[in-house]
Amino acid sequence: MELLKCCALCVIMALPQLECSEDFRKLVVGDFELITCKPNMTVAGLLSDNAHLFVRQPNDVVLFRNINPMAGNAYPDPPYSMKLETIDSQAIFHFNFTNLKESDSGLWQCVNETKGQKKYYRNITFSVKPAEDVGRVELTLTKVGSGKEVKLIHDDGSEEATQSSVTLLSGKYTMTCVAEKGYPEPEYTLFRDGNRISTETSATVNLTTADTNLGCNVLVNRKEFKEHSLYFNLKIEDVEPEIRCRTTSARINDGRAVMNCTVVAADVTCKKVEWKSGTTNNSFQHGGPKVIGYDLRCKSNGKNSVWSSLEVRNLKQQHFDETYFIKIKDSVTGDFQKEHPLQIQRKPGALNGSVQMAPLGSLTLVAVVTMLKMFL
Repeated sequence: MELLKCCALCVIMALPQLECSEDFRKLVVGDFELITCKPNMTVAGLLSDNAHLFVRQPNDVVLFRNINPMAGNAYPDPPYSMKLETIDSQAIFHFNFTNLKESDSGLWQCVNETKGQKKYYRNITFSVKPAEDVGRVELTLTKVGSGKEVKLIHDDGSEEATQSSVTLLSGKYTMTCVAEKGYPEPEYTLFRDGNRISTETSATVNLTTADTNLGCNVLVNRKEFKEHSLYFNLKIEDVEPEIRCRTTSARINDGRAVMNCTVVAADVTCKKVEWKSGTTNNSFQHGGPKVIGYDLRCKSNGKNSVWSSLEVRNLKQQHFDETYFIKIKDSVTGDFQKEHPLQIQRKPGALNGSVQMAPLGSLTLVAVVTMLKMFL
């Protein structure tokens, strides 16, 4: 890209016999830089019809000609100091820039001149800006396939390492570390369990239960700036989430109906299981406020499994028209999402004690079991 910029500049200026180079230098205000020109001429040759020029664009401004730094110098106070070196009688010119300024940005060129004809044989482009630290840095882990992500933010100006503990399902993730700014360009190091895995801004990793941390270090490589670190402390689970529910049958005059579900997920607890009614928007949470007409129960089935039931009391027609949802809150379930229909079906039998069988129509109570896959 920088070479294209250079060549575009060359074309705009219509410079004769110009050979664009890839010598694009990102420099910092106040620093120094050296340009070396090798004209392939002897010192003796430079004193005849041949000349060596150091020029700046635009307008082909001659800053230096031959050995005398004041000859043809367009600047009364040149931005460089010049040193002549000879190797096997060949002249080599070193132009040393000190205390660089933003105004030094631009195209500088080494030129040979023979009988008034110029050949531009070296092109150097400076981009001079003030040094700048990285600012805000974001480290993101994204589950491949689902797009679900967890993010860690290192605030601008913070010098302490930023860390967070997360529980994730095993599998493939893309980790991305990006700084909002930084000049010169920040250097990145991505690491896994303390070992460097990449010097790019992103990498793909396959996490297992053996992994303990992922992170990145970001540095603008200058003495006035410190390295910034972000990392996740990991707990990786292999448990795939699942909700299994039994179909419940009931009649209006049964008085009650109980919906039972077994919930399996990493580190699931009763407090992470929640029921909801779709129409009334009632929420039923273990340990939460009680709702009149309902009874919620739960018990552990061992590690990563609980049993949860919602009892509907005083059955009425509206209960059969209701929709109930069950979900796991604050669960590390990746891209898993499941809907499981659960019906409270009318049982055949007499209504209000009558031996007469009377059709009650289509009365169903549907509980849709929804498992939301989310990250802590």
